[in-house]
Amino acid sequence: MNNRPPRAILLPVLCMLAACTPHGAAEAQTPPPLSPSDTAMQSALVAAEQGRLTPTQDRALANHPLHAWLDYARIRQMLATASAGDVNAALRRDAGQPAGNALADMWRAELARRQDWNALSSLDVDGSDSQANRCLDLLAEAKLGRFDAEWTQDARKVWRSGRPWTSACREPMAILEQRGGVDDALRWDRFDAALEQRLPSVMREAGKGLPPDQAKLAGEYADFLGAPRDSAMAWPKTARSRAVIAAGLEQDAKNYPDNAEAALPKWNSAFTLDDAQRGRVLAAIARASAIDHDPRTAQRFTAVPASEFDDALHELRTRDALWRGDWPATLAAIRAMPDKLRGDTRWIYFLARALEQGGQREQAHAAYVDAARNSEFYGFMAADRLHQPYRLCPLPTPQTPLQSVGFQRALALHRIGRNDWANREWTAAAKTSPSAQRLAAVRDALSQQWFDRAAFGMDRDQPQEMRLLELRFPLHYQDNIERAATASRLDPAWIAAEIRAESLFDPRARSNADARGLMQLIPETGQRVARRSGIAYVDGNSLYDGPGNIAIGSAYLREGLDKAGGSLPVVIAGYNAGPNAAARWKSQRPQLDIDAWVEAIPYKETREYVPRVLGFSVIYDWRMHGKMLRLSDRIAGRLDGERIAPTCELGN
Repeated sequence: MNNRPPRAILLPVLCMLAACTPHGAAEAQTPPPLSPSDTAMQSALVAAEQGRLTPTQDRALANHPLHAWLDYARIRQMLATASAGDVNAALRRDAGQPAGNALADMWRAELARRQDWNALSSLDVDGSDSQANRCLDLLAEAKLGRFDAEWTQDARKVWRSGRPWTSACREPMAILEQRGGVDDALRWDRFDAALEQRLPSVMREAGKGLPPDQAKLAGEYADFLGAPRDSAMAWPKTARSRAVIAAGLEQDAKNYPDNAEAALPKWNSAFTLDDAQRGRVLAAIARASAIDHDPRTAQRFTAVPASEFDDALHELRTRDALWRGDWPATLAAIRAMPDKLRGDTRWIYFLARALEQGGQREQAHAAYVDAARNSEFYGFMAADRLHQPYRLCPLPTPQTPLQSVGFQRALALHRIGRNDWANREWTAAAKTSPSAQRLAAVRDALSQQWFDRAAFGMDRDQPQEMRLLELRFPLHYQDNIERAATASRLDPAWIAAEIRAESLFDPRARSNADARGLMQLIPETGQRVARRSGIAYVDGNSLYDGPGNIAIGSAYLREGLDKAGGSLPVVIAGYNAGPNAAARWKSQRPQLDIDAWVEAIPYKETREYVPRVLGFSVIYDWRMHGKMLRLSDRIAGRLDGERIAPTCELGN
């Protein structure tokens, strides 16, 4: 919970596998104590990082699955004085493991610092395929005078990149230039690549070294991306000038669509922009207009060529029609979408809404049935329109034994608090392991309260995995949630859904905006709400206490609900983007149907957040009570409404 911009959670978590039955799940269990092996490795890693690791400790753990990370920690601590023999032995021992790759990256940079070019050149180990590593290898070869055709080709490839160079690239790029390997064509190649990525600082840098008249033109080109100016009328009428003109107008349209619209005919007449260039400018104008809710938006969308509509622009056009309450335009915009996009549950649902508004009830009914097949917010909303039960088809948690060594290393690292390294191991294992092993790893991760694996370990493109509801929707702190819900007169399923969406059930989660704990409360807000509600609070660290955070967060939700007149979607939007923003959006369109209002929220994160929380609340209702309150009742604040049992059957 914080004000705009919405935060990115730094320590995400999702869930722990509980003994899950729909009629109430067990409270979260304390993770089992560390094994002697885990404890020994944990102590050894601390000793290595403090320079206190003894040879006896190291030998005792030689066969431990995490020994490669002990090598990494030991060598990193004494990197400046490490011997090449020791490091090379570790690299051979740990080859192919994430720890070995991390050590290789670190050692490559250290050899460059030592200027040991022979050792760097002969280093034959895998590391990350980064620009820095490629440039260090180029530098080593250059220092040894090995300038063959391959060196020049690889160096020119780095030069040609339109992205800023890392510090490791500065010297080899200077050497390439000194050796005459950089001609004007290559400088313009880098310029064009930077233009494509809209990076004026790189464009300016790329122009340096060109003949004075060309360097001046390159600088003017870069300046035009920041602010179009009439002096550009004197530019040569070339393809590059046209590309810069179009890019500059696109950039200008993001903030000043009226200016870009007025200027486009003038620049088009002078430079004869091609159809694609004009189309991109018109698309940028329409996009900015839709975001600003300009009354001319519909007209501006009409001017955009069909070829310039990507999925995002199709969706924006539809949301603009929804915002204006124009159901015929909504129907037309959805029908203009490509088939794959139009098959998204939300657009099937709004197709049904638009058809219904237009009196095409049979077609609307068929579309609602199609949307209601899906166990998510708009699927549930469609089922409400049909007065049908919600479709949930949960699958049992797979019980395949975990055999992947990579995942086992990841789990072991998490158990001893080395989460960054654990993430590296998990990512590497996920690339090569079959899905059954990945799901087994998710299951075991949840049992040791590594909650975020259920988010990052599931494949959303696999429908069967999305049915593993015990893995995807844990139920922790249930007693605390129920007590807080009673105290604040709230739906406990909503509180659980907020926790899952905010912190993924990690009591130690902390965001860039300093939102803390399960319900991601900012300390100032937490202190204020706790004081008003009579909840114990010492300082910001109090928010890392799970039960206390739930109590304060629930009281805050109650305050928001009272201020918003009971409008649940408005409160949820305010929890993500700030209550003032949510209240402003509601005041701008007070009569808009709430489903259309949600889909037309301007902030992408908030627009996705609101239906996510509401959809989660339905599933948590099922987890806690076996039956679910209809979303239409929950949104309207009717907690005593009909409760329905889910079905796995398809409606009609």
